[in-house]
Amino acid sequence: MFIIVDDMNNWPTPYSGHPDAYTPSMEEIAEAGFRLNGISPSPACSSARTAIFSGISPSTSGVYGNHQSIFDLAKKRSFRTLPGLLRARGMYVGGAGKIFHHSVPNRKLDLHDWDEYWLPKDWKAKRFDQGYRRSEYARQQSGAETQQDWGVGEYADLHDNEVTDWAVARLAAYRKAGRRFALFVGLTGPHLPIVAGQRYHDMVPDHPSLPPQIPANLPYEDAIQRDLADVPDAAFPRRQWFESEIYQGLVEYDEYEDFLRAYLAVLARTDENIGRLFDAYNDLGFDEDTLFVVTSDHGFHLGSKGKFSKFTLWQESLQVPLLLVSPNLDSGIATSRPVSLLDLYPTVLRMLKMRIPDWVEGANHRKKLINARNVKKMPVWAYFDDNGQSQLRSAVIDGRRKVIYNRPGREVYKLSNDPYELTNIASSVQGY
Repeated sequence: MFIIVDDMNNWPTPYSGHPDAYTPSMEEIAEAGFRLNGISPSPACSSARTAIFSGISPSTSGVYGNHQSIFDLAKKRSFRTLPGLLRARGMYVGGAGKIFHHSVPNRKLDLHDWDEYWLPKDWKAKRFDQGYRRSEYARQQSGAETQQDWGVGEYADLHDNEVTDWAVARLAAYRKAGRRFALFVGLTGPHLPIVAGQRYHDMVPDHPSLPPQIPANLPYEDAIQRDLADVPDAAFPRRQWFESEIYQGLVEYDEYEDFLRAYLAVLARTDENIGRLFDAYNDLGFDEDTLFVVTSDHGFHLGSKGKFSKFTLWQESLQVPLLLVSPNLDSGIATSRPVSLLDLYPTVLRMLKMRIPDWVEGANHRKKLINARNVKKMPVWAYFDDNGQSQLRSAVIDGRRKVIYNRPGREVYKLSNDPYELTNIASSVQGY
């Protein structure tokens, strides 16, 4: 059972990323299994999902952003996606929602991957809340549709709620049929537009706290200016215009609190759907023989570093929830060591006692997870370029320290005492 969500950073309560997050289901899952410190291989949907589901690093695949896809990788080399390989090895494979980035499964690669795949009726309209403009900022934008929106809206709940309904029903059918199955579920929240119904907004405070990366004792502009004073210019991709425009709109229409609250509300909705899937997993007895995985493709900035998106190599874009539950794993275990989502492909295969193909580059953590209740201690890499418009940038994290190579310029952060990357110490250290 593999659940992947979109743009969820480390705010859920098992990671204490934001004091106002309401995610009781993810807390329950963390207590029932293993909480890992997940790091995305790339802070963009397509490049992250290509790495996760191919087991091939962006540095090998050349897929570094949303201007490329897993289909570009398929033109270069032979491989099977994780769902496709599980199907080839005899499992019945179902999918629903957003798994890969660029398309529904209607191309040659996808058709080999699934026994069944489901999307809600009018899925695109529901996913992008089409036909509505919830925020004053969105109402002032020209054009037929905009994804840059946030606020209260019931229509936006339908996509993920319906995907979850279908997946719960399929779990019951798989149990009845006695099938050895793999079910992949893609929930689209909290991707823009960040919209959720009133019920989910009622689960979080009316006046949420600022992101913890932003000092509350300084005006926002001063805090960001001070934070970025030691960051090289190359750290900012050309998408910076997008963030500054959103920020100006948030200030002009006094909607920053609404923006934060909407993200927290969509987290609450996503958590509720994850919880429904976990309840079905337990109620149907799959906790006795089935691996349960929850993660996100990458994170999301909500004002830290002056950013209002992903597309950076800072922690807010890279650090994501990663929860594993299995009858082979102890419960209530956590590790702070960083583990790449690239490692999911080989680790899942070994948890299922399957051989790892030669093309797979991630690390297999099965033995460490079971015996040492930890993961391998090794550097974790991430890569990104801005839709081909800027130089390729990379980052390496060893748990205590992180280096970002911006070409030109670099950043070095001592994460052990600077988890929010507020002080770039590159000028004072050698050898990086």
